[in-house]
Amino acid sequence: MQARVIFLLIFTLLIVTFAVMNIQPVTIDFFFYEAEIKLIFVIIFSILVGAIFMVIISSMNQIKMIKKIKALEKEKAKLKEELEQLKVTNQEIASKKDTDQITENNQN
Repeated sequence: MQARVIFLLIFTLLIVTFAVMNIQPVTIDFFFYEAEIKLIFVIIFSILVGAIFMVIISSMNQIKMIKKIKALEKEKAKLKEELEQLKVTNQEIASKKDTDQITENNQN
């Protein structure tokens, strides 16, 4: 717990230092629009846009994985059912074989 608090304090100190060191204004040209903004806001905006794209892409990948898991679970259920049917068939064949052997032994 204390290590976490110390880490957060150091991280906060680094962020504040970074922000203070990057307060100079920069000119942003975007097609026909021009604005003068503090550098720290440009950096924060860029980080936020990157984070949003990362969340979107991550969500899309997670949705694909969920669909794949559901398909695999359906296939698993189908295979389990098929296995149970094969076990029943196998038991029936074994029972018939035993019955045939008993009948054959009785005839001899």
